[in-house]
Amino acid sequence: MRLLRIAFPFALFFFSCLSARSAENLASILNDYTVSHWNEDNGLTSGFVFAITQDTNGYIWLGTATGLVRFDGVRFVSSQSLGLQIPAAHITALHFARDGSFWIGFQLPSGPQNSYIIRIRNGLATNYGRADGINFGIFSLVETRDGSIWAGTSQRTGLLRFRSGHWERLTLFPESESATGSLLEDSRGNLWIGTQSGISYSRAGIGSFEPVDKFGPSQEMAEDRAGNIWTTSLDGFRQIGKPDDRVAALPKGDGLRLLVDQSNALWIATLDHGLWRYDLSQPNNGGRVQIITPVNGLATNIVRALFEDRERNIWIGTANGLYKLSPRTAISIASTAYVNTLNITPDGAVWLGTNHGLARIDSASGREARSLQEFSGLRITATNIDRNGTLLVAAEDRVYRLSGGRITQVDLPKRFFRQIMSLATDVHDNLWLADFYLGLFKWDGKQLVACPMPHTQLVQPTSVLADATGRVLVGYSGSELAVIEPDGTLRQYSSGISGGHGMTSIFEDRDNTVWFGSINGLSRLRNDQFETLDSRSGIPAIDLFGSLQDNEGYLWCASAAGIIRLDSREVDAAISDRRHKIAYHVLTPVLGTAGTPWAWRGYPSIAKGRDGRLWFVTSGGVTVVDPSKVHDESVPQPRIESVAVNDRLLDPSPQMRLPPHVSRIQIDYTLLTFISPGATHFRYKLEGFDLDWHDAGTERQALYTNLPPRSYRFRVMASGEGSPSNSSEAVWGFAVAPAYYQTVWFYTICTCAVALALWLAWRMRVRQLQSRLALIFAERSRIGSELHDILLQGLFGLRLQLDDLSAKVEPSTPKSSLIVGRLTSIRRQIDEFVRETRDAVWQLRLRNTDGDDLGASLQKIAERATSGTGILAEVNISGVPFLCDSKMREQLLSIAREAINNACRHGRPRQIRIALQYRKKEVDVRISDDGRGFDLQQQDSNLGHFGLSIMQERAKSLGAQFKIASAIGKGTQIELLVPLS
Repeated sequence: MRLLRIAFPFALFFFSCLSARSAENLASILNDYTVSHWNEDNGLTSGFVFAITQDTNGYIWLGTATGLVRFDGVRFVSSQSLGLQIPAAHITALHFARDGSFWIGFQLPSGPQNSYIIRIRNGLATNYGRADGINFGIFSLVETRDGSIWAGTSQRTGLLRFRSGHWERLTLFPESESATGSLLEDSRGNLWIGTQSGISYSRAGIGSFEPVDKFGPSQEMAEDRAGNIWTTSLDGFRQIGKPDDRVAALPKGDGLRLLVDQSNALWIATLDHGLWRYDLSQPNNGGRVQIITPVNGLATNIVRALFEDRERNIWIGTANGLYKLSPRTAISIASTAYVNTLNITPDGAVWLGTNHGLARIDSASGREARSLQEFSGLRITATNIDRNGTLLVAAEDRVYRLSGGRITQVDLPKRFFRQIMSLATDVHDNLWLADFYLGLFKWDGKQLVACPMPHTQLVQPTSVLADATGRVLVGYSGSELAVIEPDGTLRQYSSGISGGHGMTSIFEDRDNTVWFGSINGLSRLRNDQFETLDSRSGIPAIDLFGSLQDNEGYLWCASAAGIIRLDSREVDAAISDRRHKIAYHVLTPVLGTAGTPWAWRGYPSIAKGRDGRLWFVTSGGVTVVDPSKVHDESVPQPRIESVAVNDRLLDPSPQMRLPPHVSRIQIDYTLLTFISPGATHFRYKLEGFDLDWHDAGTERQALYTNLPPRSYRFRVMASGEGSPSNSSEAVWGFAVAPAYYQTVWFYTICTCAVALALWLAWRMRVRQLQSRLALIFAERSRIGSELHDILLQGLFGLRLQLDDLSAKVEPSTPKSSLIVGRLTSIRRQIDEFVRETRDAVWQLRLRNTDGDDLGASLQKIAERATSGTGILAEVNISGVPFLCDSKMREQLLSIAREAINNACRHGRPRQIRIALQYRKKEVDVRISDDGRGFDLQQQDSNLGHFGLSIMQERAKSLGAQFKIASAIGKGTQIELLVPLS
């Protein structure tokens, strides 16, 4: 968008040649408006705009040479992109009816059905053409109070009316059979019809027409606030019913379109003489027509469409694009010098104190009249108006009076002051001077008296005010306020304001409440207590350089964030309830201010004129604000325009359910305000996905990818320039449907299937292991059987042979006795081999039959070892039994069997006790006997054939503790403590 700003008036001599009584171009129209322009270079599909209207949502619709276009202030969207079946043809008339229908008129038959009119209702398009009696192009569409749609044509088609679902051609009076380009229903219900030969009208409820104007063709008509009817014609424009001399007083030109805006100004679109503006609110306005042409801001003289939207913007369709004229709330007056302070005298003159002197501005025209030579080169730091209307001017270390055209210097001590920051005169005409470095002084015309300072380290006075009660209030650069009562009593207050510059301004409102500006907010003194509004209240309260009250009671603050307007009721609410967020208006350079307020070097920096306008010192010069032009309009709500799911455009209906497999979702949103759409900032959040808000800036699109299936709420908020600060939001709820593989039932089936597969796999593994174990046990049984059948039988046979041999040898000689002893020893060894082989065979068969029961296995080992010996075996089991792993069970049983066998063979006990105790993290096995015992230091080499060392090695492999206790004649006890780990 191209933003055009014209700061100074233009004297347009060019138009003096139009007629002897041509328009007086005393100031350009554009001086009071911010101008925006669009054409093909920045998004507009066609440079020729013939019709403009606004729908109920706030969109601007354009009828162009190439079809229908929708505009939200930033983006142009063609009707084809919106899914509307509208021909890309020459559109000359647009109208939104009260029933929601959208009527579109064409200059030529368009589309497959050669339509002159298309009606869109509920998304469906109905075409009307020659079959409906419409034979020529449409110039205007008007809706009357009874809901009828009237169409004005550009050729001799006559008058058309749509009622009861069809079009009818009417011959209400002879002239109505010609071209009827203009139609109007006025505020009283009268119907006006303009034809090629003049204008006729019918009173409400009568139905018959009578001619009222025969001065020529009527192109378009409009009604002003006073009820007067105006029309355009080939001669320009005129008021219907006025005498010929009044008509002759107006400029001449090919008038086409006509608009009366909300300020009661008449706008005229001409075919070849640019855009005209006729201010009906000004007295004696005959001949005072303002004109815009290519000479002073318009790109072409051909103007074809006019429209005023809800925000008072004027839209202009031309042969070279679209223009928008936004009324300026603020007017900027540029200054080449740095402005320190300003003030307004009772005669309406505005005085500017700069770094180079003092200048006077006429408040009515806004033109700088002259700079006073007497102040040339002086830096003006403060001004004040006393009770007599005299202007007091401080030039750093001296003070001057301006009264009746005379300039006199106040007789203060020479070269005493260093930098006078503020001046005030009290009810007794005493002059109070605040010097930033020296402090506060009072001058009564004869004597200069220094005033006491607050007890603080920051004692620089920045502002001074003499109120209506005779008090003098002084703000200091710390957080102190000094109040000097009329009797001289000094009272000191601490405002609690922190920062290096403290109070920056003081003013008294019409209720005699004293307000203070500071770097951190706005405060007031009430009941000897400071009440402060700061950023926690919602206002951009940073560096408030000045404050005052307008004629309507609103508070205006000059802030580094802009010029802020506050409602006193909002202020009271925010002070009484700290949670209340105050609503406010803020004006910035986007709305015409000359920069932002800035006044560190002078006081005051804000003043009110006799006409109620407010003047501010700003960084680019001076800004003038007319409070009557700041309107409390409702905040527009953001709007979610469209949603594209996987590049497919959808209408964002409430609680919409999107299909599965959403890989990309694009959400377009907007804010339908046209004051400063480019300065609108957005933030959005997708609840259900985003953890925090996204600051989108000026972007109007949100993009998400691969959203998981669930419900979501998309929220978007907007804030813009020049509108109330309280924001609203748009919310769109939707859900992404799951694919079949993302549903709960699918997850349930998959879980069950996986569980079943795992169970089947486990069962198969168990069966496989059982089968392998069965094979192993079968093999062990086979080996045991073969050991029994082969090895044991062989050992038995060998033992019988040894017995037979021993029986045959007579121990009569020493040698035979030695032989018998050796044979006896060999037989004893064979018996030991037989016993060990039997134990091995029994152990193989035990693992096949006992399963995992450790206690049962110990019981069988004890019974087998003591069988036929007369030894009593006792097994005690305690604790909660649990399964042991195979290695632990095998080693533990081997140790127990070795200990029991050794006790039976060598200890000759009467009883063997076996105690098995299951603990939480370990297994404890104790085997004790009451046999003869042995000396641990002198172990018999035959004891179990190294059985003791074997038991210790087995225990070590388990990480177990192996303990043995024995003494001769006291039996033996073996304890095995096996950890589960």
